[in-house]
Amino acid sequence: MALDEMGELIEFLHDRNPEVRRLAVHGLLPYTAANHPQRSILNVPHTPTQDSTEPKLKPGSIKPAIIEDLKQLTEDQHLTAHDAFSALINLSDTPPVVEQLNDPDFLSVIFSTIIEDQALNSRLKKSSTPLMDLLIELFARGDRKQINPHANFDFLASVWANFSASGKGRDYIVGIAPYSTATNEAPLFHLAPFTEHPSLIRRGGVISAIKNCCFATEVHSKLLSPTGFNLLPAILLPLMGPESGDDPEEQEDFPIECQLLGPDKQRESDPNLRIILIESLILLATYPTQREIMRLKKVYRIVQILHLAETSDNVRLFLFFQLLKFIFPVAPSVSNYGKTGSLLSIFYFINQEQQLKIGKKDDESVDVQEEEDDQLVEV
Repeated sequence: MALDEMGELIEFLHDRNPEVRRLAVHGLLPYTAANHPQRSILNVPHTPTQDSTEPKLKPGSIKPAIIEDLKQLTEDQHLTAHDAFSALINLSDTPPVVEQLNDPDFLSVIFSTIIEDQALNSRLKKSSTPLMDLLIELFARGDRKQINPHANFDFLASVWANFSASGKGRDYIVGIAPYSTATNEAPLFHLAPFTEHPSLIRRGGVISAIKNCCFATEVHSKLLSPTGFNLLPAILLPLMGPESGDDPEEQEDFPIECQLLGPDKQRESDPNLRIILIESLILLATYPTQREIMRLKKVYRIVQILHLAETSDNVRLFLFFQLLKFIFPVAPSVSNYGKTGSLLSIFYFINQEQQLKIGKKDDESVDVQEEEDDQLVEV
């Protein structure tokens, strides 16, 4: 599209006809993508003769008229507003545009549009509740559409994943002072239940946030404690399938939430998320105290069952060479081998696994033999 044609299209963004506005923003939307070769056509031209009376904009800024029109269109009809929001999201991938969007009036309109709830709007105006706390409430309650019947707020999970990647973000999520220190008030308490949510976006963001929180080694005891966040079930359940419930006696030491799983129990389908969950266990195994807790809860047995059922080579390698050397109990016959004990334990693990496979095959062969015997008797 030529520059003059783009200028004509921009003029239609504030046309009096709603249908013209909708078509204009729909036509503009593809040019806002970061990888579009003509996106720069939307940028402010910087020339040495720029009028000094106009506010100076940083390189990479979008023409103010486009930003203002898109802001107005976010309050337009549904399809028009959808494309306007999508365009602003695309354009906000650069710091100069973020500064252009840093308008308190516009941001308050966005927030009120999201929640569409009189009670929360009233609290937002009258209380000093931090904005992030309100977003946590939106995320937790929005899943059941208690706030907006037309939205589930799953994409907020990506906010928690990104936010928890910073030190202060983790402090907030896990409730480290000066933030709320009560476990049942900390955001992580409200995020952890979603690791098995049907939405890939929601559970993926939460699982990533949990992994990031595991970098806060000073709260590892609180993360694993049953009276704290009790994160083990949230991490282990997505790694468990129907075969995890074959032997009730074996499960007695598992976390209570991981016992007596039904035959319809589904394991996390995304191999990348399974790796992130395993990485979380590795981080939690940083110190001996937490490693011992994981051994007592038979985490290694859950991992062993996962390894038998795992179809991804990447995940299997990760289980072998990263996690098992931390949490698998050293076999009695190799416990005195010092630094080689962890490696020998892995071979011990392989040997046990092979025995499990052989035992399973033997059981199947016995069943086949019994069926053949029954047929002979009938004849």
